[in-house]
Amino acid sequence: MKNNYLSILLLASLSCAASDEIVTSQFEGYTDAQNLTNEPIQFAAIGSGFNYQGELLEAGTAVNGNFDFAFGLYDALIGGTQIGSNVIKNNRPVANGIFSIEDIDFGNAAYTGDALWLSVTVRETGNPGSETTLSPRQKIHAVPYAVQAEFGTTPWTENGTTVSYNGSAELTGTTSVNSGNGGLSVGDTNSSHMTIDGDDIQRRINGSNDPGTMYLNFYGGDVRISRPGNNTVINGGLKQTISENGVMKYLVSVDCTSTPTVQRYYNGVNTAAITVSAGSGSGSCVVNFPADLDTRYWQVSAVYASSNATPGARNATCRMLHFNTDKDKLRCERYTTTDGSLAGGEIMILVY
Repeated sequence: MKNNYLSILLLASLSCAASDEIVTSQFEGYTDAQNLTNEPIQFAAIGSGFNYQGELLEAGTAVNGNFDFAFGLYDALIGGTQIGSNVIKNNRPVANGIFSIEDIDFGNAAYTGDALWLSVTVRETGNPGSETTLSPRQKIHAVPYAVQAEFGTTPWTENGTTVSYNGSAELTGTTSVNSGNGGLSVGDTNSSHMTIDGDDIQRRINGSNDPGTMYLNFYGGDVRISRPGNNTVINGGLKQTISENGVMKYLVSVDCTSTPTVQRYYNGVNTAAITVSAGSGSGSCVVNFPADLDTRYWQVSAVYASSNATPGARNATCRMLHFNTDKDKLRCERYTTTDGSLAGGEIMILVY
């Protein structure tokens, strides 16, 4: 084949004019192509190679025969630095100008995110003097760069059905994370911090404004909510299991008379009711709580009533009904401070 003008028409009908300039052979270091046969293409399950198809013309006429192709990767349209080595595809058939080169593989390390251009050199098999480098170089677009997702340096790792992230990331704007019917876990094994900044952290049901439940679980340490110099505001009841310390478990106001009643109560453990029954007379009553109180602390006081002669004239006390059997009941008495006689009226009990 003469050292004439060649062009390649790609699938998008892009033509590249060849240059007459004599250049250093792009096939150095390889056995002459006329001694080779078409080698079989080896396909891997996933690779970093890509296919190249086009039309080869000589002086505007489609050619036929076998040709050698050399592909080079550069970081600039003109000049620049070559990335890696040439990929040589020898003795490839061209029929009516149409050819297809499979598995052009520069390796996954070549795709770092920078713009790259493909240089193509063609010669007739068995005719080294016919070597021609096509011009201009062709820019590498999205498809070859897709190998970055498989081979590139990434903080994402996969192990079976678990996908883990190890690195730094910033989410801006509106970001949605959908975990289907499973859960979303953000773990930290390096004793550092996970920070969520924003005005609101909410969980909603089916996109409505009905609030759901958000769980904060941290195993092996504390969950701390702080905003230096400001308040921490909690809308709704603050509840804690009966075995834990730090939060009020029960608060109840009882009219301790011969026919006692619960005026109001707060249950910081669950939604079970606090009940009351009569004791030995007006001013004596038994308050029944939904859980044992043998490991808890309680405080009781008499609520001042306008019928009292003077403030502080009444007081109250409570003790466990039976320590061995009725640990969930307190026997309470409201009495006159001057002589200790029972005096019916309201008492307030706080359990911690």
